[in-house]
Amino acid sequence: MDFKFINDIPEGVGISSFKTQKFIKHVTEKCPLMRAFMLIRDNIVAAEGYFKPFDYKTEFKGETLRGAAGKILSGGRSEGAEAICTDGNTVFIFLSGAPVEDGVMAEIKSGLSELSSEKDKIDCAVMDSYEKLLLYLSELKTPLPGSDREEESEKTYGGKVYSLSQNAQGIEWARLSWGDKTVALRFKDKSGEKEVYIGRGEYRKFSFAEPAADGYAAGYWENPDCYAVVIDFIGNRTGGMKLTFGFDGDKIKISAANSDEAEFVFEGAVSK
Repeated sequence: MDFKFINDIPEGVGISSFKTQKFIKHVTEKCPLMRAFMLIRDNIVAAEGYFKPFDYKTEFKGETLRGAAGKILSGGRSEGAEAICTDGNTVFIFLSGAPVEDGVMAEIKSGLSELSSEKDKIDCAVMDSYEKLLLYLSELKTPLPGSDREEESEKTYGGKVYSLSQNAQGIEWARLSWGDKTVALRFKDKSGEKEVYIGRGEYRKFSFAEPAADGYAAGYWENPDCYAVVIDFIGNRTGGMKLTFGFDGDKIKISAANSDEAEFVFEGAVSK
């Protein structure tokens, strides 16, 4: 049976909207790969947020955020929720694209305990803080560092096919081509040729048929000779991956790190 959620403003459950926004800002600074969260007190949702492009319909390991939270609040276990912090009758459930360090978890628990447990009057000042909180939640967006354009580098490295040295993942070659709004990453692995269209400085949805995978991908320049691609998988497969393309003349070094902290390095050169 589905868990029945009840929503209220933070003050309705004894939490300040101003302090709620401050707490969420702190958490998101510590967890830059956060995807969604819920702040719940006495089984009542005081705040809920999704970082664009993710929304309430996005599934992580086959579960939406509300589906995962419902299992947890009903005493069950969720595969989709990456981290859960509780403090008395206050629960903060969030989904992240990467594992959260123990020290950060401790900070989140500490922040929860600092949220006021006293009832705030619902006056004009309170409603003003609540409106600001709603605006903040509506504008949440996954941040990306670096620059979305390096025209000279894109002319130099774009469209070249880089043959890669033998590797366990079976990736034979890779090619990046920069367009106006997207970047095409084409490569060949054990199951054949694939192409992913990456958003320039913002996430863009993609889908693979084999192996089956859905997600979002965004790219940016860390410097004129290093392009980074961030991938977030959704659906039954979840987690994230960062690909870093380091260019050095006709040579390339590709580093791939996933959310399980495994890292792979591929080296290659322009095909003659």
